[in-house]
Amino acid sequence: MIRPTRLLTAIAVLSACAPASSTSEPEAPAESVTIEVTRSSLDQALPRSSDLLVYDQTERGIPFTARYPESMQVSATGSGEGIGAFFTFRPRGDALDSARVHIFLPAGTVTAAEQESFVTGANGLMASNGWTQVARQPASSSRFRQKWVQVVIDFKAEQGVSGHILLGDAEGHAIQVTLLYPESLSETYWLAVRPILDTFAIKTESAVSSAAASTTDAETATDPASRRDGPN
Repeated sequence: MIRPTRLLTAIAVLSACAPASSTSEPEAPAESVTIEVTRSSLDQALPRSSDLLVYDQTERGIPFTARYPESMQVSATGSGEGIGAFFTFRPRGDALDSARVHIFLPAGTVTAAEQESFVTGANGLMASNGWTQVARQPASSSRFRQKWVQVVIDFKAEQGVSGHILLGDAEGHAIQVTLLYPESLSETYWLAVRPILDTFAIKTESAVSSAAASTTDAETATDPASRRDGPN
């Protein structure tokens, strides 16, 4: 089973559907596994855009949006270290039950270079999860062509489980996306995950503030306690 990603401080779950997790001892370092999935085969099997669900919680202060397939579910997270969301598969009864995409916007860093030490450092994400780095490459040399991606770190989580950490930045935010998947079901994983990566977008601060203000105004207008009687 796949070891869950652990943040270094307690995370407050802001919505339901938190992904299930399990733990196991990490395997010895292994060589990188190359998964051959052609773009043409993905294009033929990808869900239509009209079938995708929209994740947009900007009114709650989460400054990004993405679209995802109905086969997945989302739970938002927040702590003093940053905010983000887990995209996990709805229960299937196979290894994809523990696969995930974790989009994370760290607090206190604004560039990929600043964030990388929190991933690969002595007490970083990789070390705290027992993951073994097998490669590091610039986005231009990887399969990931999203404009915000700058660095791709490939890792081995345990036997039969691989992953990638994408680092980049946009709109004044450092971006960290962790992809974790079973090698035996890699093609099914990528078919579901590619729309998330392709549609992920950072909202500007003004857009987030505007959305939050609109939500507050709507709640105030419908809250009986906020109404005042007119003059007699």
